[in-house]
Amino acid sequence: MTSLEGGSQTASDRRHEEPVRRALADPVTAVAVVVYLLAVVGLFLAGGDLWSTLLLGLAVALLSGVVVWATRRRAPRPIEVLRPRVEAWLPLVWYGLVTLLAVVTSAVQLELVNQFTNWFFLVIVPLGLLLVARRRGLAVRAALRSIGITRAGLGGGLRLAALIVPLSIPALYVVGERQRMAVAMMFQEPLRAVVSLLVGFLLALLTVGFVEEFFFRGILQSRLARWIGSEWRGLLVASLLFGLFHLPMAYFSPYEPMHGNLLGALSGVVAEQAVMGILLGVLWARTRNLAAPLLVHVFTDALAMMTMVRIGIG
Repeated sequence: MTSLEGGSQTASDRRHEEPVRRALADPVTAVAVVVYLLAVVGLFLAGGDLWSTLLLGLAVALLSGVVVWATRRRAPRPIEVLRPRVEAWLPLVWYGLVTLLAVVTSAVQLELVNQFTNWFFLVIVPLGLLLVARRRGLAVRAALRSIGITRAGLGGGLRLAALIVPLSIPALYVVGERQRMAVAMMFQEPLRAVVSLLVGFLLALLTVGFVEEFFFRGILQSRLARWIGSEWRGLLVASLLFGLFHLPMAYFSPYEPMHGNLLGALSGVVAEQAVMGILLGVLWARTRNLAAPLLVHVFTDALAMMTMVRIGIG
C-alpha cells in the first residue's frame, strides 16, 4: 500500500512539474531572458546599480520557484473566460490609449494618469469593457470571480503571501535606499516602524496595489493566457506591459533617478518593474486569486512608502 501511494504521489508531482519544463523550454523564454539581459546592460550604462538589479532578478527567480514548489500538488482552479479574443483585445487597446495619455500628459508635467485616477483607468473602465465583452449584461459578480476576487483559493493565496512576504525582505533591502531605510527602522525604532508600515500598507493598497493587480493580473494576464493558449506566455506579455506602464513616470518625473534618460528609464522598468511583475504573475497563475499578488505587491510598495510617513512616537 505504501509503495502504491508513493508511486501515485510521484506521478502527481511529475504532472505538476511538466508545465514548468515546458515554460523553460519555450523559445519565448529565451527571448525574455535576452530582453532582460539587454535591459540590465542598458541600466548599467545609464548609471544604474548593476548588482542590485541582478540580485532583484535572482530573487524573483528564486521566489517564483518557491511559489511553484509550494503549490506543486494543487492545480489552479479554472476561470471563466467566455470570449478569449475579445476579452483580451479590449483591455489591450485600452491599455495602449491610457499609456499614450500618460506619455502626453507627463511630458507637459500634467500627470493626468496617476495613482488616484488609475481607479478610473485601471478598474472602472476595464471592468465595464469586460462586461461588454462577455455579453452578460450586469453580471458583475461572475466577472469579478473571473478576475480573482472570490473566496475560491483565498485561503491558499493568503498562506502563500505569508510565505513569500518575509522571504522577499532580504532582496528588497538591497534594491533601493528607501527599502534599506525601512528595514533599518524596523530594528532601530520598532514601534514607529510598525505604525509607519501599517500606514504605508494602507496607502499602497488604496493607490497602486489593488488597481494594478486588478488590471494587469486579474484582467490582462488571465485573458492573454487564455487567448494565446499559454499561461507562461500570457504571464510574460502581461509582465512586460506592466513594466512599460511605469515608463512615463520613470522618464518624466523629476523625482525618479532616471529622469530625462530614456535608455535608463526604459531599461529600469524592464529590469525592475517587469521582472517583479513575473513574480506577481506566478502568484496569480498558481492561485487564480488576487489575494497573493495583491498582498506581495502592496508590501513591497509599503516598505518604500513607510519611509515617507512622518510619525512621532513618544
